[in-house]
Amino acid sequence: MSVCPTCGHDAAPPLGMTQRQRDLLVFLVEYIDESGLSPSYDEMCNALDLASKSGVSRILGGLESRGHIVRLPGSARSVGVSNRGIAVVLGAAE
Repeated sequence: MSVCPTCGHDAAPPLGMTQRQRDLLVFLVEYIDESGLSPSYDEMCNALDLASKSGVSRILGGLESRGHIVRLPGSARSVGVSNRGIAVVLGAAE
């Protein structure tokens, strides 16, 4: 089992989800819970130690296609975590 770099929790990803997707989902839930806003792409990039925003976009696309997040096109800080995504972070749905 691995440890999430953003929060330090044990973080084995559910089947069909990559470790990076799991890490970003946990980061999103914690960030939105603390600030009430979605993080910027730069903040997500820094949290995952990625070199470019395109990596964040790719990971978000995977999370969106699995129903873990929703994005509003054309709007800044427009990533929201669905109930399904929250359940994955809390360990209720794997």
